[in-house]
Amino acid sequence: MRVRGLRSWSVVVCLLTAIALHAYDKASPRTVKVRVDRCVLLPPQQRPWLGQEWERFLPFVRSCEVKRGNSPPIYVLAISAEDFEATLPRDAPAERLPKPLVASSDGRVLGRLPIGFPDDPPRSSEVSFSDWVRGFPRQIQISVNDPTVLGDRVIVMDWYPTAKTYVSRQKEKVKGSK
Repeated sequence: MRVRGLRSWSVVVCLLTAIALHAYDKASPRTVKVRVDRCVLLPPQQRPWLGQEWERFLPFVRSCEVKRGNSPPIYVLAISAEDFEATLPRDAPAERLPKPLVASSDGRVLGRLPIGFPDDPPRSSEVSFSDWVRGFPRQIQISVNDPTVLGDRVIVMDWYPTAKTYVSRQKEKVKGSK
């Protein structure tokens, strides 16, 4: 009889915990937009996260923290193309910049954005993290403003837990289309 009562209390505690977590999840925003105005110059402790290809661009790398509630932070590490290009001579050829990285707080690379952020002249983009489960975003949406023939679009990247990486969907949705 005593074991049965203890089991019942365990079930009640588990249910209350699940309800509390669900309520917290509903109260927090479902989508977290990367705030470019809060990005900072790359902190020294994050430099080892970047490969050799980034070395030339280190003065222009920004670290953008993404966080929802009490979740561990995720970082978008990106080169400001406009800042970099402002230092070049007017007739300098265009250079290929490394694509922005998405990294965990311990420096593990979780993926690469397929387009420069926050600027990739003549394009600009906004990045949002969504579909949060247990403090981790399972989706990235990149809203691209593009005056070229490609036009404005939304690129969606999904989290693949077995590969431990974000992968871009095959199709890109054009803004305004269904």
